[in-house]
Amino acid sequence: SSIAGNLYFLNELQKSNNQILALQNEKNVLAKNSNIFQTDYNKVNEKLQSIGKPGMKVIALAGQKIAPESKALVFWNPEEKTVFIDANKMPTPPPGKVYQLWSLKMDPLTPKDAGLLSSYKKGEDNFFQLKNVKNAEGFAITLEPVGGSVNPTLDKLYVIGTL
Repeated sequence: SSIAGNLYFLNELQKSNNQILALQNEKNVLAKNSNIFQTDYNKVNEKLQSIGKPGMKVIALAGQKIAPESKALVFWNPEEKTVFIDANKMPTPPPGKVYQLWSLKMDPLTPKDAGLLSSYKKGEDNFFQLKNVKNAEGFAITLEPVGGSVNPTLDKLYVIGTL
């Protein structure tokens, strides 16, 4: 009878140990998720601070003939000259190609390189800080060869918008 009792307690002890291990694993997963959420929160907070400064202008870029469903938002602070872009509504560039942002003066039309969206990935967070821009009356995004171009490829104009 004492052997049966010992086996019963040994079995219960094993169950308890398994439950403790399961709880420890669950605690580790929760801690990892908590770190991920904290990192995401910090990224979002950093973005909001970047684009929420006084003087920030928001320019909506509308899709053109090549990709009418495309959209992007440029956040430009003329005083600080900083440029941020939310390009989450753009299609994934094909291999060997990259999106390039241009600042525009309208009359005569003068595009100036404002930087590459080189780490664009569909489904990822495609929010970028690009080159500083002193003067602009509009912005546009074209599809260019990797490394970018000196002048925009106008038949690859994806989105454009003016102030």
